[in-house]
Amino acid sequence: MNLLATKESILQILRRNLAGIIIIDLVEMKEEEDKVAVYESAKKLLNMYGDNRTKVYPLTELGLLQFSRTGKYTSLHHKLQTICEECGHPYASFHVLYELFLMEKQIKHVSTHTIQKQMVISATSDLLEIIQKNDLKSRLEAAYAIEIFFEKMERKSKNKFLCQFYSK
Repeated sequence: MNLLATKESILQILRRNLAGIIIIDLVEMKEEEDKVAVYESAKKLLNMYGDNRTKVYPLTELGLLQFSRTGKYTSLHHKLQTICEECGHPYASFHVLYELFLMEKQIKHVSTHTIQKQMVISATSDLLEIIQKNDLKSRLEAAYAIEIFFEKMERKSKNKFLCQFYSK
């Protein structure tokens, strides 16, 4: 049973691209040969799958199988962020395309959950430039049946846009 658990654990580690220190709690084994067999099986499986980022350690006295694995890919959280233009700190602000996604999400929410038919969006100059270049204003208005007015954001803000509403 521990051999099957080890195999499935390794497959999950590889499929999910897990990284860090991973500990598997196995069913108690009294014989030292069984512990060695599980350890050797884990090493063999990692070799078979060609994973050179994972290191397996012999079972502990408590019957724990330990892995250490280095990360390969940048996390999604870091991919969505960029260097702050003001302070230069990496990962301090969201990428402009993610900000556009958030803006569209806000427009969709207003369109489907309120009776508002007009909205004013204050946005930073870089966001406004992308909106203009790609004719996003007319696309958003057509998609969500709402009239949108854009204005340049004058004050510094953590967010790159701010939505406001007008009632007719």
